[in-house]
Amino acid sequence: MVTGRLQIKLRPLRLAFLVDPTDTAAILESVQICSFLWGGSFNPIIPVFRRLSKRERFLYQGADRRAVASGFIEAFDPDFVVSVGKVDAGQINIGARRLIKADEVLEGVEDDGTPAYGIGLFEILREFVSSELKFVRRKPLRLQIPSISPGPEALFLAIVFGQLPPNIESTLLSQLREVPDVHRDPVSLSNYPDLLDPANLFVRRLSSSRIIPIRHWHTRGDCVFYLNSRNPADLLDYWNLRALGWNVIPVSSNAATHENLRSLVELFVNENAYPFRANPEIYNATTFLPSASCSMKDVEQFGGSLKINPPKHNYDSRILYQWWYPRIWDEWKKTQERRATLILPKKNRT
Repeated sequence: MVTGRLQIKLRPLRLAFLVDPTDTAAILESVQICSFLWGGSFNPIIPVFRRLSKRERFLYQGADRRAVASGFIEAFDPDFVVSVGKVDAGQINIGARRLIKADEVLEGVEDDGTPAYGIGLFEILREFVSSELKFVRRKPLRLQIPSISPGPEALFLAIVFGQLPPNIESTLLSQLREVPDVHRDPVSLSNYPDLLDPANLFVRRLSSSRIIPIRHWHTRGDCVFYLNSRNPADLLDYWNLRALGWNVIPVSSNAATHENLRSLVELFVNENAYPFRANPEIYNATTFLPSASCSMKDVEQFGGSLKINPPKHNYDSRILYQWWYPRIWDEWKKTQERRATLILPKKNRT
């Protein structure tokens, strides 16, 4: 009798969110929806510009504002496109994809806990508790639901850790009362690097559980992204880098001198410096990338001040400085540097 083995790989439903980049309320709403959905951090949040400023013309290298949004959509190839806030989605070419409104995505969650599109966090949490918390661990996992206070850094912290809509967050906290090692600690610009410890499972990490990003843009995409944490455009650039499947440490320019953040980046750089198996003379390096509102000089000063282990080889550069943002939206370039696809499972520092 002939026998065989069949292996099936799954991926989350992928949504692309269209927002006005000046509408912070729409950006936050997109983040909250993505935080609830399985694989939501791999959903792009695409800026739809009314007009391109000097910054955008430089960043997008002369591309038409409509072509930028359409290019993002084609690069990420979502299953659905979501219109958020007052954005004019009618001007964007979304192909044959269906356009839905943001309030449709989580419709029905309050009734039975499941979203109208994709898999929700409550389903993920049930699986996590039954499998990961079934036995006592030597090193316990900590479920961390950070408390983010209103303020100029609130959107940045929501993007880093994930944040749920208030009604869903209250339901989640009530369900977690009987679960051990659940923490509700305040998070701020001064302590956000501490909460990025791999043992902390915050909302974004939970919603990305059981997923392996397959990166086509770079071998790993290890990146330190230096940004202004109060600039919404910078935050969208950070979000979309991560949505590509890159392994990104966000460095706020307002916290670049904090010792805990510097220690996190130093560890990240040193851990990522290793020889490739196919050619031991070539070493993996961490890309240091500035946002469009920050200068290359700032990034080089930050990188040069870090305590990085000495290189082990002539080709062990440890840090690579890159001044340009990846051209995700560019039709020609995306054939050279493709988006991430998603399968199952792996843990991630970021």
